[in-house]
Parts: sequence; C-alpha cells; structure tokens
Amino acid sequence: MLLNASKLEENQKYAYELAYLNFDTNDQLLDKLAEFDKDKLLTQNLNQIDFIIDNDSELNIKALETLLKCLNKENIPDKLLDSISVLLTNIDPTMNIYLTVLEGFLNNMRQEYQRSRKFSDLLSIQKLFSLKIPKDEIQNNLEQELVNIYALILTENAEYSSNQSIVDSLEKAILSKTLKKNILNAYKKVIKRTRCQTNHFHHIFDIFIDISSQNNKLMIFHFDILVCIASVFQAKKISKLEPLENNLFNDNEIIRTFQQWCDQVIDKLEENIEIDVNLDLDLFETISALKYIDFDKIRDKPQNQWNRELLKF
Repeated sequence: MLLNASKLEENQKYAYELAYLNFDTNDQLLDKLAEFDKDKLLTQNLNQIDFIIDNDSELNIKALETLLKCLNKENIPDKLLDSISVLLTNIDPTMNIYLTVLEGFLNNMRQEYQRSRKFSDLLSIQKLFSLKIPKDEIQNNLEQELVNIYALILTENAEYSSNQSIVDSLEKAILSKTLKKNILNAYKKVIKRTRCQTNHFHHIFDIFIDISSQNNKLMIFHFDILVCIASVFQAKKISKLEPLENNLFNDNEIIRTFQQWCDQVIDKLEENIEIDVNLDLDLFETISALKYIDFDKIRDKPQNQWNRELLKF
C-alpha cells in the first residue's frame, strides 16, 4: 500500500524492497534475493551473501547460485570476490556451479581490461591463478575465453611467460589452429622470453609453417605468423631474414611486405638517430604503433634500451 501510494518508480520499488526484505533465516534471505533475478542487487545484499558464504557452509552453493543470477556482477566487492575464491578451492571443479562461477570471474576480468586497457588489480590475476581449472571438463567457449584472458595478461606483462599454465594454454590453442591476433601477440613474447624452450615449441613451429603454406581462412594470420617465425630467428640469434625466403611461404608477397615493413622502420630510425639499426621486432612494433615518436628519448642510448624508453610516458 505504501509503495503504491507513493508512486515510486519501478527501480525505486525494487531498491526499497531489496533494502527491507523480511526473512528469519539465511535460507529465506537467499530465496527472497532469488526472486530479484532480473534486477541489480544492492551493496548490502552482496554483503549479506558474503556473510552467508563465510559463516554458513551448508548454504554456500545456494549463495553462489543466487549471486550468479544478479545482473550487476561487475559491482561485486573485493571482499566477496575473496570469499568466492576461497570457496572455490573446496568445490569440485567439474561441477556446473564451479564452471559458471569461473565464467563470471573471467567476464569480470574482461570488463576490467576493456575499461582501462589493463588489469588494474593484480589480485584479480592472482585469484585466477589460484583457481583449479578443470582442463578436461571445461567447455570450448569457456576455454577460449580463458586463453584470451591469459593472452591479455601475458601481453601486459611478459614476465608471465614463465607461467606454465599460460604457455600451455596458448600452445594448445595454436596447435588446434584456434587463432586470434592477441594469442599470436602473446606467443611472440613467449618466444622471446623462453628462447623457444617450451613444452610444445617444435610442434608449434610446424603448425606455423603448415598454416603459412595454405590459402584458407587462416590467411589473415600469415603476417603475424611470419613475425612469430622472425621472432624465433631473433631469439636464436639468427641475424639474417633470408631463411624466410627458403620456401617457408608460398606467397612471396607476404615476405616482401614483411621485409618492406622492417626496412621502413629501420630507415625511419637511421634517418633520425643516424646510426645503424639492427633487427628488433619488439622495437619495430612499438615504432609502428606510436603516433608520435620522441627520438630524443633514445638518442645516445644503446639500442637494447630503445623499446623501454619509447614506452615511457
């Protein structure tokens, strides 16, 4: 009666009802919250769910199921995320609820990255690594999202090339020819950091050659694969690019395009720095990506410092 009399807007009605739920037990509270599966929960509701997860083990699964129905998972506070992470360590990773929570967690990480183009909270990465990933049970779309997140993490910080789970996942995607540009970009860093010392590198190299020799839907990745192969030569300290012309690619135009790109970047650097420039694919990609290049930053510095200096703001 009070709500109807005051003629509150629909969202105000829901907010009022969520704020003043009537319940006697935690079980009843979760039943009440489940009725609002098409609405955004309030901060106090999320805190209530957090309290239940921490203090009522019999209702843990039900609390997770209730939480997964809410529409504003991006507003889940850090304290609740911590509680969920701890809870997941005690749940069978093959259970549907576990996979659903993992999917929600990856979605949150994706949204975080899309907002700021980086993972602002290192804890979210650490939480991801703390989870048990059921490699044999995970669905294809969820596995692909996990690989994409791994690629973003590694692209942001090449130090994660030492993380076996990340490298194995990237290599599995490449071996299955499930390619994306971000996966290849991340694998370039793996090549450089590990100097090709990974579990499946030799098979990966064969896949690169196989893909590059075919004219199919994967042709769009030929240039990126060529950069990966050139990164291999660089990691193995092969200074010349001539081996690329030895029938690695059926389409010689790709090789010419790649060589032209390298030559253009080298010419630009040598024109402005006035010293000879060696092949450095990371540096060349940075030069190509920057809208404005402050050559004073790298003048009078050794080439192995140029990439780092140019990326400084």
